[in-house]
Amino acid sequence: MTTDTFRRLTSRALVALALTGVLAACDNPVDEDPHPDAVAVVVQTSAGVELARATGGGTQGTATGSIPLTIGATRDLRVIFVDAAGNPVPVGGDTSLRGNVLIGALARFEKTSETGGRLTGLSAGTTSVSFDLMHGSHADFQGAAIPLIVTP
Repeated sequence: MTTDTFRRLTSRALVALALTGVLAACDNPVDEDPHPDAVAVVVQTSAGVELARATGGGTQGTATGSIPLTIGATRDLRVIFVDAAGNPVPVGGDTSLRGNVLIGALARFEKTSETGGRLTGLSAGTTSVSFDLMHGSHADFQGAAIPLIVTP
């Protein structure tokens, strides 16, 4: 094989490789985020009355309001994650709601729908509850702790 033939074949191979990469990139968008980022969580009664609101960051976030509960009672909640513009972030498909009660002996959270759950008062005391927007096995958003007060 001559040097010129080798150069032509090499040039054609490189062009073919580059073209393959361009065509593949057209079919596979890079880093498209299918859902907006949540920056806060709003906790409402089942009737839509806001009880509390928390920003993200887990222990670094802030919470306003609290959730009152009595021993033996249940409270149905709507949990709405919102983006920076205040629009609801869809939950479902590959995202889900997770609720965490800090002291499980005082209250229990049970998820009842994509965006709702039920708190049950178990014992008197003060604890907190947080709500996370899960994406598979990791949290896309971790809400700050919201005070939860269980009374007799």
